[in-house]
Amino acid sequence: MLHAYALVMREMETTHVEKGIIPLSWYDALITLNHAERPLRMNELADAMLVSRSATTRFVDRLEKAGFVQRSQSEEDRRGYDISLTEVGLRALREASPVHLELIESLFLRHLDETDSHELERIMGKVIRAQPRSEV
Repeated sequence: MLHAYALVMREMETTHVEKGIIPLSWYDALITLNHAERPLRMNELADAMLVSRSATTRFVDRLEKAGFVQRSQSEEDRRGYDISLTEVGLRALREASPVHLELIESLFLRHLDETDSHELERIMGKVIRAQPRSEV
């Protein structure tokens, strides 16, 4: 299972680079921010992306430098920052999405029938719920 995951992720990352679209990790961050109903705190973005808070800070620095996100002081807690998607980031996300979704289809979904999909969802749900830090 981990080998299959690694192969799919490597192919997705390579194709993102070959097609000249944003890196896979950037796509993950931008899609997370786009689906959020409001700007996210740094810790919320880290939790959603399953990465450390310190790594998220450095990562957001790069996204901000590229103009894809905007960091603003939190209204709720002046010590923290809210991260939101910019128009530039939204355009990059929209440009990358067709390629990204086709990769999911061609590398993963195309190889599963409906029964396989339901069974995989059931099994992965069990694995997720068994994790001590799971929020499901």
